[in-house]
This record gives sequence, structure tokens and C-alpha cells, in this order.
Amino acid sequence: MKFVWDDTDADIGWYDCVLIDEDVTINKISFKDFTNAFQQENANEYHIYNAYSFEVSFGGSRKGFDYDSAYRNHRDEYGKRMYGYNGVCTHTVKDIKRWCEEYLASIYIKTYNEMINNLDTAKRRASWFVENGYGENADDILK
Repeated sequence: MKFVWDDTDADIGWYDCVLIDEDVTINKISFKDFTNAFQQENANEYHIYNAYSFEVSFGGSRKGFDYDSAYRNHRDEYGKRMYGYNGVCTHTVKDIKRWCEEYLASIYIKTYNEMINNLDTAKRRASWFVENGYGENADDILK
């Protein structure tokens, strides 16, 4: 098992990670870095507010970091509205990459634990049938 990061689009603030096992992709997670210069320019050009410094996307879910409650109220020294992310960023790209890896690992571990619980339940139920004489003579009953 390994985490493989694709930083091809890092210059525009986009990162992808896949969890791979023997060349088979198990899961994927991505994040945007809104502190990135390209993202800041894009936000100013298209008047986009970003309340978070980083936004992680996974399976339709999103999680933001470094929330700025005043993100719609920032103004420059001339009173002009500022777009993009202008809050206090306390995380780095490295921090978010590590968080993404931990998140993918926790999902895998949770899935494994649920599978073990399901197997234990199935084993308990199957044992009940065997202990009560079921399942071994099905072919004989229908002859």
C-alpha cells in the first residue's frame, strides 16, 4: 500500500492523492490551496470569495481549513473589496497532505473493521444453523 501524490497542477493550487495497493487504486482525495497565487488572482478576477485557505474534496464531501469568518468583508487600504482568501492561514500544503493521508487511512481501517464485524455476525448466524442441525442435509430432504 502506498500514497501517490500528483502535484502536476500544484502551480494552480490543485493536488490529488490516490491510495494504491499493488497498482490498484483503493481511494482518491483532492484539495485546493486557496493561498496559492493563481487561486488568489483567479478569485480577484472573477470576484470569488474563499472562506478557507484549503478545501479538501473526497467522494462528494468537502472539508475546509483556516475558516475566515470575515471572508466577505475584507477591504484593502483604499476600501476596495478583497476577494479570495485573506484570513490567517495556520496550515501548510505539507500539513494538508498529511491530513489527507490520515483521512484515507482511517476510512480504510474503518471499512476493514466493519467487514470483520460483518464476518463475525455471519459466522455466529451460520453456527446457529449448524448447531441446530440445519444446512447439511438439504440435498437429502428433496430426494
